[in-house]
Amino acid sequence: MPAENETISTSGAILCYNPTMPPRPTTPADLLAKLIGEHIKRLRMAAGRRQGDVAQAAKQQGLNWTASTVGSIETGFRRLATHELLVLPLVLAEAGLAQHLRLEDVLPDSLVSEWMRTRYQLARQEALQRWDKTEKKMWLEEVGHEPDLPKMAGEDADGHPIYAETKRREPLPEIIDRWGDGEAELAAADALGVHPRRIALRSWRMWKRSLSQERDRRAAAQITAEMDAGAVRGHVTRSLLRELGFKKKSKSTRSRKGG
Repeated sequence: MPAENETISTSGAILCYNPTMPPRPTTPADLLAKLIGEHIKRLRMAAGRRQGDVAQAAKQQGLNWTASTVGSIETGFRRLATHELLVLPLVLAEAGLAQHLRLEDVLPDSLVSEWMRTRYQLARQEALQRWDKTEKKMWLEEVGHEPDLPKMAGEDADGHPIYAETKRREPLPEIIDRWGDGEAELAAADALGVHPRRIALRSWRMWKRSLSQERDRRAAAQITAEMDAGAVRGHVTRSLLRELGFKKKSKSTRSRKGG
């Protein structure tokens, strides 16, 4: 018995596979997969070809595709690997979708523009999801309020986001996010067993600078030609962490990061 989302020929071969519930894109990569898949389907339908025809052409280009694979790609269930995307024009040309296809035909300007317009919104949603209850609690503990995220007012002609020009409470979460990826912050977070953005928040409260910035500022005044710069920065970092009130945790508690 065929599944309800499969079309079976009299010979038993799957001619068309359509997943019943295409996934809703949640990341820019998911969105790109969906847009490419929809474009491939439009090209295939316009040429009057079946998913099995595309699968057979893919096999001739060294890709182990079936009609189900093509169906999954067309609905965005399956992302194309880089090597698959590069040979896709050859696959579609072999399948008879057009005599000559270039990568630009598979990824036309209209598709890229649509992806650019939407990916900023998806990236923002993805970023918002990072500020979960645990992180909001951390903000309340360190600076007394939740992160004040920017509010999007619209998009410009190129699809870039336009944010409402409203005054926001500092520290700005995008600054703390960037500070948390600093060299000193990541190393200290690993050694202390704390969230790197907790270090960034406390650094903002103490110095209005990141731990990495404050370390480099103080170390620059102490380093001489006779001294090892790495040793000085290490000494300064340990001193700064003590100023911030962090103490090195034992191995038994280090695994509980994010506190």
